[in-house]
Amino acid sequence: MEQINVLLINPRASAHWDRRIPFGLAYLAAVIRDRYRTRIVDMAAENMTDKELLDIIKKDGYNVVGITGMTHQIMNAYTLTKLIKKNTSSIVILGGCHTYFCPDEALDSGSDFVIIGEGEETLTELLEAFAKDKREYSDIKGLAFKGEKGEIVITQKRELLPDINVIPPPARDMLPIAKYTDAGFFGRPALEFMFGRGCPHNCIFCSSPALWERRVRMFTLDRIMDEITECTRRYRNRYIFITDDVFTVRRKFVMDFCARVKDMRLRWWCISRVDMVDREMLLEMKRSGCAGISYGVESGDQAILDFENKGITINRIKETFRLHREIGLPAKALMIIGHPLETTETIRQSMELAKELDSFGYVCAQMMCPYIGTALYDSIAKDTGKITTYNWDDYVTWKFPPIFVPKDLDAETVYNAAREMSLIKGTTFRDYVMAFNIARFEIFNWNFFFRPILSNSLKKLLPVFVTDWIRNMRDRVLKK
Repeated sequence: MEQINVLLINPRASAHWDRRIPFGLAYLAAVIRDRYRTRIVDMAAENMTDKELLDIIKKDGYNVVGITGMTHQIMNAYTLTKLIKKNTSSIVILGGCHTYFCPDEALDSGSDFVIIGEGEETLTELLEAFAKDKREYSDIKGLAFKGEKGEIVITQKRELLPDINVIPPPARDMLPIAKYTDAGFFGRPALEFMFGRGCPHNCIFCSSPALWERRVRMFTLDRIMDEITECTRRYRNRYIFITDDVFTVRRKFVMDFCARVKDMRLRWWCISRVDMVDREMLLEMKRSGCAGISYGVESGDQAILDFENKGITINRIKETFRLHREIGLPAKALMIIGHPLETTETIRQSMELAKELDSFGYVCAQMMCPYIGTALYDSIAKDTGKITTYNWDDYVTWKFPPIFVPKDLDAETVYNAAREMSLIKGTTFRDYVMAFNIARFEIFNWNFFFRPILSNSLKKLLPVFVTDWIRNMRDRVLKK
């Protein structure tokens, strides 16, 4: 192949409106951009049609196309694969979380190769093979393809990178950063950062244990600080969201990070576990600009938490949320309805816990989804309930019917409970005071302050039958 031009695609998702940075593609682009002409297209963020994408491939001569895909994106990825193979001579490579667990399905969609696992080294070696016009790929680890007789060939497993600091910072300049708004808080969009990869825990509804082998690998603090300094300057945004599964997994790292950012006037939010924070850490985080933490609370029933390997207790959940209120740092509860072992009684317990925790703003309530690669999908679901569909387009956590229904419940009960939990409380006056103490006058914006207040006032003024009609119409749309 004389010249290699690479197009990396983040496909649209089914009935989903996420606007988040596709970090996987951004890191891949950063690795290969110095050797090959490279572009990233985020179809949802850029509102791009299939025809427009094909025109780009043909006009700009992209002869290698890489497509990522989480479960709720993967059918669109397969559709794009068929379309590209039919209308161009480009090589199509699929990768991402979903295809890691079912490379045969991805190859059957028409793709030429599937990258299994961490892709930086595999893609580099595959492109080098193309450049040398090699026709033998079995020596490239972490790869799947079809052999000469149509058989599926899966090469030797590629080990995780021992040091992820060899990867350049993500190629944000290739992405429409202004379009990524879902990671914001206090009504303001935030810049997303990934400080490491992996989670040490073993929750049955998460694919991370299989994907990252329960290992946590962190970027160095110097590298992280350089990236934050560059991005906040370039994009003129002091709000940042740390996407790591458990930001506080290493206490010294957290304390050192706080010391480094204390004078930068940042506002930052992260995700953690209630058993991996303490008073001293939270106070230091708040002093350094932390604006809040989201916690996976999941359920108000201890037996469910134990069954799902959460490794936390109800008492510790309550203690951590009380501590947040005492020191004035927002804490958001992430809850799930429809667990294995879920009953109407455990739902009631979860409702009561959510009310007691006094989560900052609305409770983030979702329905259980047995994603491929999880212990729930692999074995547990069939013994504790029913998976209602294997259509990957439907694998979202808020759509009716729920993907998983526990054996003691029905779909309507699960859906209605999740909806009820999400309405337990909105942003209260107490929440606004807490937010003001952190961000001051920056909270007075349309999304966080004015729109909710006007909306709530309007609901009180409208007749009940009108608000009921609006609610019913919204439910019908969501169920469709």
